Parts: sequence; structure tokens; C-alpha cells
Amino acid sequence: MKFFVIICLTLVLGNTLKAQEDVTMTITYHGAAVCNYEVLLKHGDVVIAKGNTDNTGTVVFSQAMVMDRNVDLYAQKLNSGGEIQFDIKGWIVLNEDFTYELKMEDILKEITEDSGMPESVFAGSWGLTSLDCK
Repeated sequence: MKFFVIICLTLVLGNTLKAQEDVTMTITYHGAAVCNYEVLLKHGDVVIAKGNTDNTGTVVFSQAMVMDRNVDLYAQKLNSGGEIQFDIKGWIVLNEDFTYELKMEDILKEITEDSGMPESVFAGSWGLTSLDCK
């Protein structure tokens, strides 16, 4: 009986728990890099890695504790008007090689369809209309 339980636990945990992985994500808005954001990779509310987007919108999370490929993202940056931030939950499923291309226009399309508000409202409040990547 103990042997059976150990095998079942091994199968279940082996399919969900992962070792530390390097995760690479590129974030864009209509092809423009979403740069200079501090980005937190999360499982729910638990931060599993931190990084910063570069001038191409790419962030590399070294040695992220990835439990499964479904992750959430929190991003923020400071500008002259204060802090800009956005949270993406329940949307991102990492590729098998632990990469992902996050196209903000896809997320905003769904949000605007659900809310009835124009995309520009969300894009502006998330800092996506004034991307200055040098």
C-alpha cells in the first residue's frame, strides 16, 4: 500500500512541481517594446521571480521557481506622473521551453470587450501609449 501511495504522489508531484527554470518573456504593445518595467512573475499572489524589461521588451527571470506553466505577471514603473502598474492574471501559459510573448493588445481587446470601455483608457493608464525605449 505504501508503495502505491509513493508512486501516485511521484506521478502527481512530478507533473506539477518543477525545478528552478530560466523564463524569458517579451512584452509588446502593437509591436512596440514595453520597456523599463519592473516585472514580478507569480503563481497567484506568490512571487516566484523578479526582473526588468529591456529596450526590446524582454525580461529574463533567472532561476524562477516554476510550479507549472500557468503564471501571473505584475508590472510597474515610475514616470513623471507617478507609478504605473498592471496585473495580468489567468492569461499566461508558458511555452514548453519556458518562454512567452505577451502581446498587450490581445489582453486589452478582451478587457475592452468585457467592459465596453475603449482600449485607449487602459493603454494610457498602463503606460503603453508613451513607451520610450532607448
